Amino acid sequence: MSRKHAELEREFIEDLEPRTGRPLAAWMSLIDQTGLTDRNAIIDWLRPRGLTFAHASWLERIHHNGGRSIYGETADRPLPTAPLPPSIAVPQPGPPPPLRPAPAAQVAATAPPAATPQRPRSVATHPAPPQTSANVSVADLLARGKGLRPLAYMLLRELALALPGLATASAGDLISLQHPREFGVLLVGPKELRLGLDLGDWPMDGLSTRSRIPGTSARITHMTVINDARQIGPSLIELVQKADARSNAGS
Repeated sequence: MSRKHAELEREFIEDLEPRTGRPLAAWMSLIDQTGLTDRNAIIDWLRPRGLTFAHASWLERIHHNGGRSIYGETADRPLPTAPLPPSIAVPQPGPPPPLRPAPAAQVAATAPPAATPQRPRSVATHPAPPQTSANVSVADLLARGKGLRPLAYMLLRELALALPGLATASAGDLISLQHPREFGVLLVGPKELRLGLDLGDWPMDGLSTRSRIPGTSARITHMTVINDARQIGPSLIELVQKADARSNAGS
């Protein structure tokens, strides 16, 4: 029985990167970064990312085993990943426990000014309601993704790996992507991410369409809709690098 399990596990690990675009070490690192410790919570976090329940469960078991295979040889622990672009904190998946309402008098006496809120750490990860103020932070814009917020963090982390020095800034409802000039924008929603890129006359290629995101400059000519982790692969990164090169060439 254990031999059969070892063979199945080996096949699962070998097929992981072709199936999902990420090797085992990368998945272990992503799970580490979520900060989740509950085993069911980890499985629930993995399932929307292109994994069946069985595969998500197997990944969780390997992670619980310190990143080592259960039945086969010891697997290497993942290498450290690149930091997120400036102004973005490591995501804390899922909403925090409900806050107990404070007495009205206490709220009035302690509430900070609206323009420069100083929120306790436990509140910072709670999804913020839609806002249109110019003072909305990148973290607030990412919070609008709700269930897709981890996917948005994954995308930004991959862009930071491909473009060292990548910076982000809020621009109304959009996250501006700069390296150092703006080459793209990201619109985060609860059902999809919209990535706009400066690609000029680049033809539609099945990955992007010649479509403008409302509120962007005329330079942002193409858009890619992302709702699955499997879309964040080499083809998308190559397209982003083309947009970055074009923007910095001043075309």
